[in-house]
Amino acid sequence: MAKLSQDDLLAQFEEMTLIELSE
Repeated sequence: MAKLSQDDLLAQFEEMTLIELSE
């Protein structure tokens, strides 16, 4: 199981959110 830090998870979440908002 990959171990992600909270910063990594937050960065991924923000990236996904920005992509969805830009559509």
